[in-house]
Amino acid sequence: MFELELKIRSFEMEDYPEVCEWWREHNWPMVPLEILSTWGMIVTDGLKNYAAAWLYTTNSKAFTAFEWMVTNPKVSRRKSLAAVKMLAREAKTIAERNNFSVFTWAKSPGLIRLYQEAGFKIGDKDTTTMVLSI
Repeated sequence: MFELELKIRSFEMEDYPEVCEWWREHNWPMVPLEILSTWGMIVTDGLKNYAAAWLYTTNSKAFTAFEWMVTNPKVSRRKSLAAVKMLAREAKTIAERNNFSVFTWAKSPGLIRLYQEAGFKIGDKDTTTMVLSI
């Protein structure tokens, strides 16, 4: 069976409705478009999109966040895992190229393992994420 190669491309505005559907299908809140970073990434084979994530840079040269990872729930688990691994490795590559430290937050043991395989180290454990929305 012919299998298309996965690649990473930039997130485009046209991707937003599809990504929102992924969040809905995972029972996650939809992330408002206006708070998504312009540094968004989509894993695709050219016909279908598999996963998305965003890097957020700050005015600090050291702090970058890797967030809002979401997968297409209509693709196989194997393809989803491959896509997430690609995004984590790409975050690492961008960090190395730009001398960034990349932070992310994960609850799922599987996702934590996957991030560790990509080179992330565990920092704090058993923390509470807090949000101040104004």
